[in-house]
Amino acid sequence: MKYNLLLLLLLQHGNPSVSFAVLRGGVVTRCSSRQLNMTPPELSSVVTSRKRSRDSKVTQEGATAFVPTVPLVQLALAGAVTTFVADVMIHPMDCIKTLQQSDLGWELGLHKNVGDAAQYLWATSGLSGFYHGFLVYAGSDALAGAAKFATWEWWKRAMPSTVLFVGAGIAFLSSSLFLVPGELVKQQLQMGLYPDFSAAVQGIAGMAGVEGFFVGYDATCYRDVPYTMLELGVYELLKKAFDNEKKSTLREVGAASITGAIAAFLTTPMDTIKTKLMTSEETYNYWDCAMHTLESHGVEGLFSGMEARISWIVPFVCIYLPLYDNIKRLLIQRHEETKRR
Repeated sequence: MKYNLLLLLLLQHGNPSVSFAVLRGGVVTRCSSRQLNMTPPELSSVVTSRKRSRDSKVTQEGATAFVPTVPLVQLALAGAVTTFVADVMIHPMDCIKTLQQSDLGWELGLHKNVGDAAQYLWATSGLSGFYHGFLVYAGSDALAGAAKFATWEWWKRAMPSTVLFVGAGIAFLSSSLFLVPGELVKQQLQMGLYPDFSAAVQGIAGMAGVEGFFVGYDATCYRDVPYTMLELGVYELLKKAFDNEKKSTLREVGAASITGAIAAFLTTPMDTIKTKLMTSEETYNYWDCAMHTLESHGVEGLFSGMEARISWIVPFVCIYLPLYDNIKRLLIQRHEETKRR
């Protein structure tokens, strides 16, 4: 009787390794001899294993590897920390890129050479010129990173892999409410339009209210929705191609570098227009700004700052994406140990 009850319990949990169809009159049909010879404790162990598999992922070979579910709030914190660390290390190149893409950069002929733009920043502002707007941007970007990775991880858990890139785009949209105001204030500080953060906030709010902090929001979405789809989606695919079984930080860095170069190059025109919208004293909509740039500087104008952008994005993603994956692995290991206690 106990034997039959255990088999029924096992059937309810749907263990795919048990090969029987029905239980009629106490007789099990289409069941392997190994499973027929199981003792009740062995069957109970199989049931427990099936319960744990709810937190598991199935590999391509069909084997099941136990992967405990890490709370999204912890992954959000990991995203915030890794984004902030990368911002600290790469911000000087962002300042150079902003200068090259601005109208001032074109007027001074700094758009063609990273070295010339760097020399100009050093001559006019010294070391601080490479960190204008850093604190406000790093803070807003950390919050944006938390929102982005929490949404991204939720999407990967809830949705099939066929809509991976869609989830990456939605992950950016969830982060944009934090990112855009910080980006706007940062770039206006980088261009010296305001002396400090307090003056920038008061000036922007005084001219346009809360809406003023979202100038260029559409341009940011035009740039960062495709960028994030490429960044997270291509990175995920390359990780699987490079590293199916054994996790390797070196391979993750390789995947991140390729991803960063592709995403940075393809989205440079959208980044240029966004920069002009956020730093120009003229009032444009997105498409008027794009047409004005083409008429004034040709296609070259849309790709101004490309070298600096690639030099900024590639090391940025090589730092924060593999770092995030390493923190995530540590969190998984910690939760696995907790579950096994």
